[in-house]
Amino acid sequence: MSQVRTRFAPSPTGPLHIGGLRTALYNFAFAKSQNGQFILRIEDTDRKRFIPGTTEKIYEILNVFGLAWDEGPLIGGSYAPYIQSERVPSGLYRKYAEKLLEEGHAYYCFCEAKSKEEIEDDQEKKRVNLRDENCRNLSSEEVKKRIASGVKTAIRLRVPDKNQIIEYRDFIINKETDKKIGWFTEDIDEVMLLKSDGFPTYHLAVVVDDALMQITHILRGHDWLPSTPVHLLLFEYLDFPRPEIGHLTDILDPAGGKLSKRKGSVSCEEFLAEGYLPEAILNFIMLLGWAPKDNRELFTFEDFVKNFPEGNLQIANPIFNRQKLDWFNGFYIRKTQNSKLKTQI
Repeated sequence: MSQVRTRFAPSPTGPLHIGGLRTALYNFAFAKSQNGQFILRIEDTDRKRFIPGTTEKIYEILNVFGLAWDEGPLIGGSYAPYIQSERVPSGLYRKYAEKLLEEGHAYYCFCEAKSKEEIEDDQEKKRVNLRDENCRNLSSEEVKKRIASGVKTAIRLRVPDKNQIIEYRDFIINKETDKKIGWFTEDIDEVMLLKSDGFPTYHLAVVVDDALMQITHILRGHDWLPSTPVHLLLFEYLDFPRPEIGHLTDILDPAGGKLSKRKGSVSCEEFLAEGYLPEAILNFIMLLGWAPKDNRELFTFEDFVKNFPEGNLQIANPIFNRQKLDWFNGFYIRKTQNSKLKTQI
């Protein structure tokens, strides 16, 4: 087996969510427990949602929690740059989008771009047409005519017309069975791959970068599961080796639903500002989706990494129990010298 390589790839669109920290922690532990490498990549191609200064905050938070990356921004590596907006000028993503066009796996789209909110509104109201028949069926002559006239063009994925099943085995969800998760191609959205401004969408950029950076295992949040069939098609169409893919549980609020800002603190910065120690936060989130075989609760960072392969990544969604976090915080406060505590106020 090749060396294990995992990645944490946050988008600088706001403060780092506590769930994002857990994703980073699990990726770090998975790699390090197998003498692998942990890569940091900043996925900032959504320029409308980009918030200046957030990228630097991500570096700061990861360093506070001891999640040092082996390759990535600030330190470089064999696959630099590790910030996607810095990879765009080379034409890297356009090259692969055009390869998909040439091989019939994508088509030019002349539709007006929609915001993330408009797309989500369409999906909620079930008004989305998964096939853009207007642009999808344009003749090559009409496409050339529109491009020559100066109309802005984007590139969209072409999903097979013939109904097929796109499937894979999730190494977290299906870990105890040989079952696979699958989708009929008629239910897969023909997503945008390259926007009219030349920037790739998440779907194209994440697949290209995971392949070129030789990522072997992808551990990501459960909310990315619906995007998986698109990524599986892109790995296939671009002749890239498919990494192992695993989806982590959602962290639930005690009042119901996913943990969200509407119901209280959710960002790492907020918890630190409220006086929670990094050790307490880490120990708490270690157990929000991972369970040791001996039911231990107290782990140092080093112990957790060492024991990670011996435990199990859970498939049942954990509940964010603030009282338990308070208990962990009390334990670590009592272990910390007063002089050190004062520097953290």
